[in-house]
Amino acid sequence: MAGVGLAAVAAWVPCRRWSWAAVTFGFHHGFSTLLARKTERTPQWLRACRHKTSISFLSRPDLPNLAYKRLKGKSPGIIFIPGYISNMNGTKALAIEEFCKSLGHAYIRFDYSGVGNSDGNLEECTVGKWRKDVLSIIDDLAEGPQILVGSSLGGWLMFHAAIARPQKVVALVGVATAVDGLVTQFNQLPIETKKEIEMKGVWPMPSKYSEEGVYRIQYSVIKEAEHHCLLHSPIPVKCPIRLLHGMKDDIVPWHTSVQGSCLCKSASGRKEETTPTQPPCCPGASGLTVSPEMANRGPSYGLSREVQEKIEQKYDADLENKLVDWIILQCAEDIEHPPPGRAHFQKWLMDGTVLCKLINSLYPPGQEPIPKISESKMAFKQMEQISQFLKAAEIYGVRTTDIFQTVDLWEGKDMAAVQRTLMALGSVAVTKDDGCYRGEPSWFHRKAQQNRRGFSEEQLRQGQNVIGLQMGSNKGASQAGMTGLLPLVFASAAFLLRIHVAYCCHLLFI
Repeated sequence: MAGVGLAAVAAWVPCRRWSWAAVTFGFHHGFSTLLARKTERTPQWLRACRHKTSISFLSRPDLPNLAYKRLKGKSPGIIFIPGYISNMNGTKALAIEEFCKSLGHAYIRFDYSGVGNSDGNLEECTVGKWRKDVLSIIDDLAEGPQILVGSSLGGWLMFHAAIARPQKVVALVGVATAVDGLVTQFNQLPIETKKEIEMKGVWPMPSKYSEEGVYRIQYSVIKEAEHHCLLHSPIPVKCPIRLLHGMKDDIVPWHTSVQGSCLCKSASGRKEETTPTQPPCCPGASGLTVSPEMANRGPSYGLSREVQEKIEQKYDADLENKLVDWIILQCAEDIEHPPPGRAHFQKWLMDGTVLCKLINSLYPPGQEPIPKISESKMAFKQMEQISQFLKAAEIYGVRTTDIFQTVDLWEGKDMAAVQRTLMALGSVAVTKDDGCYRGEPSWFHRKAQQNRRGFSEEQLRQGQNVIGLQMGSNKGASQAGMTGLLPLVFASAAFLLRIHVAYCCHLLFI
């Protein structure tokens, strides 16, 4: 599942060095001393200490037995955490084993429960169970400090292991780190597709790494994975980190690694740095902020970032307070007042419940446009309720040009547009004055009303004989004194006509 795609960053990798710091996003300088070593200068005595590895099994009460291979050696030890449905015999796992043999370091590679030689049923496995597998390897097999190397899904799990075992995990190395990967990819699907997956209970996720061309992921696995997402808040990992990610990865966007590193810095209090090893195609992350309250979207750069900053500058904090007060008063229900701030305002409205209650309160009892409102945590249900509100608001009288898009609210892309829609809705309610509006009339401007005027047939006929001022005026116009000029005008016109004819004849005979 891990899309490698390392061609774009190969130019930054020294040919014969284990130096991943050269292709990272400049996160921690101290980690290069752990891994930047030349393999061609391996001492002869280390080669004599190489150990052969054989498959062993870790027995766990009430949990599936885990197949693993261990290489004894010095500290710090290295544990490889594979990707989704990948076993311990992958190319990366074997390459790292050869590297550890050459340096004499301890090394462990293993299979998740339900994968490879390990016990368990794959259909019953979840991200939470695989997280327990990683912790079991660290607790029961690893000795001393450990460096975790995670590939794709393994990169997600290595962050969880570092949070759970901070005393034992001394460093992290991520290859195409897919933090929140399953959840993020699922949330990007169309609403109709999500509904179909929920009904069938299986998500046939396309993958070029599967013989069938798809991975059949249980819907329950996706819902369980939502409880292990990390990109919604600072990640409390303070050990050295290196994240290696190909710029041409078409499965796991490289922005995910950038976002993960930024959230780790945010938790540790370190400031963003741009180092000379940073790839030139990755713009400087200096001053980059990732809001923990927004949806799991990667950070934007360049022109996209400038556009997003301009959009966010249009957001009005004072208007937010007025809209919150009106919505609570209009709904006339026990609705909790959100904390101030754009992120809290977005989180307050993003499930669509408050918006649906608002539009229903603008209708007389029994005529509500949205009869059923559900407080669901399912993403497509929330977006569906937002769409229902937008449709009802348009029917109510809000112009189409004043309607925001669903993603503007649910993903927090343009909260200023959400404010404009609510202001337009309030204006229509004040203008209708049908007794359903609750609040101060001065909170919203009243729209202009029609003022029809009637004219008789005689008045209309008289108007046809009047030249409007926008057409000019014929008052005061006279042709006096123009008679002597007419012969000169006609003579000049005839002379110009002869010149034109002569010129055309000249062209014909060249």
